Amino acid sequence: MKFVFAGLVSALLVVGNAAAASLDTAAAEAMMKKDKGDKDAPAKLVKKVKEGGAGVWGQVPMPPNVTTPDADVKALVDWILALKK
Repeated sequence: MKFVFAGLVSALLVVGNAAAASLDTAAAEAMMKKDKGDKDAPAKLVKKVKEGGAGVWGQVPMPPNVTTPDADVKALVDWILALKK
């Protein structure tokens, strides 16, 4: 379980680093504000983390996390969405 969670966090950090490299702060903040009122955002993000993919934040693929329990993925997505500067 710890290994899977560490792998998920590592995958998100890789994707996050690729996104940070391609976005400036103003563009990232504008993206977050655009989806701020999207009540479906958590479910969409959970699905994306579980299924993986590429092309959303560039061409760095994020592997699927099918063995990670849904509750763990949801908890991580909720935590990320709660982060504030």
